[in-house]
Amino acid sequence: MLTLPISTAAASSAMDQPCGQIETIWARGSGQSLDKDEAKKWISEFDKHAPELTVNTYQLGAERFGGAQYPARKVSGERFLTGIGASISSGDMFSYGQSVDLGVSELVAYFAERRAKCSTSVFVLGGYSQGAQVAGEALFAIDGMGYERSVAFVALFGDPKLHLPEGRGPSAAACRHTRNHSTWRRTVPDCNTDGGSLGARVPRYLPDAFTHASTGGGPAFSEKPSWPISKAGSWCADADFVCGSSATLVTNSGHFTYAENGHIHQAVLEAIARARPFIPAAPPPTPYVDDRPLAGTTGLDLAILIDSTGSMSSYIESAKSQAARLASEVARVRGRVALIEYRDAGDAFVARTLRPLGDSLDTFSGALNGISVDGGGDTPEAGLAALMHTFNDLSWRPGATKAAVVLTDAPFHHPDAATGVTIADVARRSLEIDPVNVYPVVPDELAGAYRELADRTSGRVVTHGEDVGVAVIDAVTEIIERPVVLLRQTSYRGVVGDEFEFDASETYGGRGPLRFDWDFDGDGEFEVRDGSPIETFSYPDTFSGQMQVRVTDADDLISSMSVPVTVSDAQDVPPRPAAPHPLRSSVVPASGGGFSVELTWSSADSTADRWWIRTEDSVLGWVTKDRHSLTVTDFAPGDVPTFEIFGTNADGRAGEPARITVKGTSILNGVVVDDVGRPIENAQVTLLRAERADGPYFEVTAADGVIAGSSLSNPTSSDALGSFSWEVTPGWYQVRAEAPSCIPASSGGVEVPLESDGLNLALSCHRSGFPVPPSPPSTEPSPTTNPTPDPEIALETRVGIRLPRHRVTSNQRAVVNFAVVAIRGSGAGEPAIGTVSIVVSRSVVHTLTWDGTGFTGSVKLARLVHGRYPIRVLFTGEGYAASASAPLILTVARAKRQAH
Repeated sequence: MLTLPISTAAASSAMDQPCGQIETIWARGSGQSLDKDEAKKWISEFDKHAPELTVNTYQLGAERFGGAQYPARKVSGERFLTGIGASISSGDMFSYGQSVDLGVSELVAYFAERRAKCSTSVFVLGGYSQGAQVAGEALFAIDGMGYERSVAFVALFGDPKLHLPEGRGPSAAACRHTRNHSTWRRTVPDCNTDGGSLGARVPRYLPDAFTHASTGGGPAFSEKPSWPISKAGSWCADADFVCGSSATLVTNSGHFTYAENGHIHQAVLEAIARARPFIPAAPPPTPYVDDRPLAGTTGLDLAILIDSTGSMSSYIESAKSQAARLASEVARVRGRVALIEYRDAGDAFVARTLRPLGDSLDTFSGALNGISVDGGGDTPEAGLAALMHTFNDLSWRPGATKAAVVLTDAPFHHPDAATGVTIADVARRSLEIDPVNVYPVVPDELAGAYRELADRTSGRVVTHGEDVGVAVIDAVTEIIERPVVLLRQTSYRGVVGDEFEFDASETYGGRGPLRFDWDFDGDGEFEVRDGSPIETFSYPDTFSGQMQVRVTDADDLISSMSVPVTVSDAQDVPPRPAAPHPLRSSVVPASGGGFSVELTWSSADSTADRWWIRTEDSVLGWVTKDRHSLTVTDFAPGDVPTFEIFGTNADGRAGEPARITVKGTSILNGVVVDDVGRPIENAQVTLLRAERADGPYFEVTAADGVIAGSSLSNPTSSDALGSFSWEVTPGWYQVRAEAPSCIPASSGGVEVPLESDGLNLALSCHRSGFPVPPSPPSTEPSPTTNPTPDPEIALETRVGIRLPRHRVTSNQRAVVNFAVVAIRGSGAGEPAIGTVSIVVSRSVVHTLTWDGTGFTGSVKLARLVHGRYPIRVLFTGEGYAASASAPLILTVARAKRQAH
C-alpha cells in the first residue's frame, strides 16, 4: 500500500507532505470534526481501489491557508420541526455563509500552493453537505485561475446548493425517464429533486469546464463513452432534506447515509478512472474487486417471526436456537434483526414485537429466551396478521435488503381470523416497503400452503425434514448472497400516455447472468419476463400503485425492488404553489443598534400548505398557510440579507419562490474640518432626509424611525478628531455642519448606503491671525498679520488584505501599512518635533514621535465589528495641529458571496 499519510493530524505542515500521484482535497459537513465517517470512507476507498498509486489527502480545515481555516460551523434545525412564530432571530444565519467563505478561501489557497509544488499530480476534490457547497463554489475560482485542467474529478454529496432542472415541475421529466439529465447528475433516486435546501446555485451550478469536460478543457473521457461527459458529479440520497430529496427536515435520514450507501464508492471509482490517463507512467491498475455489500447499499434488515402456539412445543427450542444462529449471520454483514412472536385469534396476543430492528445480539438473545409456547387451539395460526404487524411496526431502512423469515409448523388462516388480512394485502404492503421478501421455513408438507405468499413477495419457501438448522442456513445464505436490485429512482410520476423508463442497470451481486422480470402494475403478474435491465412502459389509464422488478441469478436466487408509480390525467396533476406576490420588506432600526426586517407577502393560492423562509445561507423555517408576515431580528449594520418565500403543497413539494434583497441600516459618517484640513471639535452636525434626491429635505427626528442604536441624537457634535456618524436606514440624506466663527457647510444629497468613503465637510472659519470675513461690507482696510504656519502631511496608506475595495469580514484581520514622508509648515519651516497618531474611526491605535525624518510602520486591526472605518493621520506639535485623511475607508461587513 502506497497511500501517503493524511495531513490532518500530522505534526508537520500539510505542504511538507510528499506529492501524491493523486492529490485529493476533502471538505467535511456542518458541525463535523476531522476524520469523520465520510472522510474515512473517502480515504479508504482510494486505498482499496488504487493501491498501486500514491494518494495524498488533505482535509480542509486541518490548517490555515491564505489566512483562512474552514470551521464547518454547525447548523441548527430545531425550528423545522414545529414552525416559527411571529418573529425569529437571524441568529447565526450569516455564520454558515462565513464558514463557507472561509472554506472556499482555504481550499483555493491550498490548491494553488499545492499545485505549484506538485505540478505533475492530478487533483480530485470531494465534499459532503456544507463541504459540497464549499467545493462547488471553489471551482469558480479554480476555473478563473485557469487551473481546471489539473482537476480530474469533483464529487459532491448532499449539496445544499444542488441544481437539477429536470426535477422541476408537477410532471418533471426526471420522473419518467433518464434522458437529458444534467451532466453532473449521478445517483439521485428522488425524481422530483430539483434544488437543494438553500436554493439551487443558478444560473450556473458549476463552471462549464467541469460540466462539459470534453469541450471545457481539462481531462476529457470521450474515449470512455460509459463515463458521463461531466467531470463533476453530484449525489443526493433518498430522504435527504439538505440536497432537496425531502420536503422537510423531519425526513432527513438519508443525509447521514453517505458513508455506507455506496455513493462514495461510486465516486472514487470514477475519480480513479478519470485521473489515471493523466498520471505520468502510472502502473497498471489493480484488478477490480466488487466489494460492495452483499445485502443492500445500507445493509440487511431481517425480521424473524416465531410461532409460539402450543403445537410448536416440540420445536420451539430448536426454532429459538436457529433464530439465534440466523441473527448472528445477519450481524456479520452489517445487518439488523428484529424478533416478532405470534399466535392466533383469541389468544392473549396475536402478534407482538419483542425486539425492534437493531444490531445488538445481546438484546436479541434476551428477547428470544423469553419466548414460551401457549394458546393456538385450531391448526392454522395468525401468520398473515403477524406479517402485516411486522411490516407496519418496524422502521425499515431505505436502501437495505429486507426479508422476513417465518419459523412455524402450521399453515395460516386465509383470510386472517383476527384481522381479515389476505395474501393480497400482505403482498401489497410488502411492495410498498420496496419490498420485504417473505421466506417461510416450514415442514415439507406445508410447502404448497406457503408458496403463493412467498411468490407474491418475491421470496421463497424453504422446507425441512427433520433438520431445521439446514433449512435456516439455506434461507440466510439465499438472503445474503442473492442479487442486490437497484432502481435509479425511488418514485415515478407522469400523466396518461407518458412513456416511463424504468432503469435497474445498477443492480449487482448474485452469480452468473441475471434475469429481469417486470411487473408494471404490481399485481403479481409479470408483463415482461427475461427482459433487459432497462424497460419502457406507457400506462393507458390512470394508476397509483407499485411497480416491481424481480431479478434471478444463475443459481435461482431471487431478489426484487419496488417503487411507487403515479399516473394522472393531465388536469389532475397536483399543482405546486405559485410564488407569493407581492413580497415586501421594511427595515426597522433597533434601539441597541442593527435592525430587523419585516416581511409581508400576499397569496390567494389554496394549494399552499406551508410558507417557507430561507436566505442564501440558511433555511429559517416555515409558518402555517394562513400566515403572511414574519419579522426577522438581530441584523448588524451593513448586512444585506436576501430572502426567499415559497410555498409547499400537501405532498411537501415546493413551488416557485419570491425573492427580495433588503438593504438594512448602515453607517453614515464623515469628518468636519476647517479650510486647511484641521479637525473641528464640537461642531454641530445635523442630519436631514428626503424621499428623493432633489428633496425637499427635512431634519430627522426620533419619530421618523430611521436612526438606530445609541446614535439617536440629532443634531450631534463632532468629536476631537472632527468625526461624526449615525446608523441609518437606506434613503437620501443631507448633512449640515456649523461651528462658531465658521461659515456652515452642507454635503448636498447623498444616498445611503454610501458609495464614497464617508463625507468631508470643510468649513471656512475665522482663526487667530487670519482675516475675519467681512459682515457687513466695510470700506475701511482690515488689519493683516502674518499667518500661523499650516503644516501639510504627505502620507501613503493601504490595507494589506487580498479583497477588493478594502472590504473584509469580521472574522478577518486587516493590516494598515503607512508611511509618513514629511511634515512641512509654511512660513516658519518644518516643525522639529511632534507626535504622529494613526487614527481608525475615532480611536488612536498607534502613536510615533516625529523627529523630522520619514518613517514607515504597520498596525494590525482585529475583532472589528461591522461598520465603515475612516483611516487618518493626525499630527500635533508645539504651535502645530493638523490632520490628513488617508485615501481609503476600511469596510467591515458580512461579505456576500458572488452569485454564479
